[in-house]
Amino acid sequence: MKRILIAFLLVLNIGIAYSADKTITSKTYVDNQIATKQDKIPAVDTNTVITHTGESGNIGEKGIYDSTGNYAEQQTSLVTAGDANTGINNALENEFVCIDEDTDHTCLLWKIRNITEHSASKNLFNISKMTDYTYGGTSSLHVLVNNGNGSISVTTPSNDSAISTGKKLSQLVPGLEVGKTYTLSFKSDYSTKVLLYYFSDSSQNILWTPGTSQVMTQTMLNSVFYFSYRVSATQNIYDIQMEEGSVATEYEPYKNLYIPQNQ
Repeated sequence: MKRILIAFLLVLNIGIAYSADKTITSKTYVDNQIATKQDKIPAVDTNTVITHTGESGNIGEKGIYDSTGNYAEQQTSLVTAGDANTGINNALENEFVCIDEDTDHTCLLWKIRNITEHSASKNLFNISKMTDYTYGGTSSLHVLVNNGNGSISVTTPSNDSAISTGKKLSQLVPGLEVGKTYTLSFKSDYSTKVLLYYFSDSSQNILWTPGTSQVMTQTMLNSVFYFSYRVSATQNIYDIQMEEGSVATEYEPYKNLYIPQNQ
């Protein structure tokens, strides 16, 4: 009986070993499967990674941003997770101040530590805030269109020579401060002025000629911004600029300025 049991175990062991060659744990299986895989892709260099192109058989390359290099030449480069983490931490520690935190000292609200003179251009008038606006009936239709190229087109009926933007001065130029002096300038097809219309008391309306300055008041901020001209027609108004100070300077498009490293 013992001999029969030993013989049975030997046969069973051989069967297991044989079947193991067909399982993922066998060396033969692994060798065969590795042979079907693609070869390793060699690295281009230490500052380039391989990217997916979406096309079979084709690969792309992407540079890794080098903080010691020129920003302008690396605007499309990738930033490593470590560099991004360092940059975010530096921004939080150096540019922002926590003004409200939870009981476990987790910051709930941040404010900017310092707003430098480089945070915005001299032109405070963001023309993108001047959106398309139409009002009036068939015989008194007023149409303002933002052309998307830094200019607007306005059309007034024959019985009117002014058109509202539909917005207050404070909405069009949020950064204005009461007590400061500002100069308004713009170009147009006709002799055009700005009318700051104060509906609560029309005696406080302000007619603002391009190239001149005004001391800002709360009433002006609360007034509706109109364009006024002595001709009923369609015209273009462009190069709109509002700047701090009493002298009109050369037009500069509204924008936020960011000073890149090494520039």
